Amino acid sequence: MPWPYADVTRRQLEERKDLVERLLQKLGAVPTGLGLPHPVSSCGTGVAETVLSRRAVYRYQDGFYRVDEVLFPQKPFLVMEWAGREEDVRNNGMEDTDPFPWDLGEEEILARIVSEEEGGSELPARLWLFQGLPKGDKMDWIIQKAVELGVCGIVPMATRRSVVRLDQK
Repeated sequence: MPWPYADVTRRQLEERKDLVERLLQKLGAVPTGLGLPHPVSSCGTGVAETVLSRRAVYRYQDGFYRVDEVLFPQKPFLVMEWAGREEDVRNNGMEDTDPFPWDLGEEEILARIVSEEEGGSELPARLWLFQGLPKGDKMDWIIQKAVELGVCGIVPMATRRSVVRLDQK
């Protein structure tokens, strides 16, 4: 299948991955020579899964990292793959961290790398907020604070005591 993006070339994406690798090295990461080429995840773009990633695996602090890509239908994203043990890297058992847009600036990428390194920011359970409908524009504030606290989903609910009433439409 042809490259699915009109506004991003394969070369631009590879150059951005090079930048992320340079930033990793700037933070003290060391290339290891580990890791086998593996299929790039295409996530429904139509790009054949036979496209192989041949990116280096870096040793950084207590883990191993590799910069990779995820090809979503709208646009490509970059992802840091991570493994805590060398054998996981050798067995292609690296886990993806949260993908991020390919076109982030240098400072944003550094912040991503450092936040991944700190780890422990995820809650041990997935939290959902079932929120009664508030009056006025308070819902925006409620959503903002819920996201800041780590809520993974918000379900607005019309309750008996809600001031706001929904039409049957």
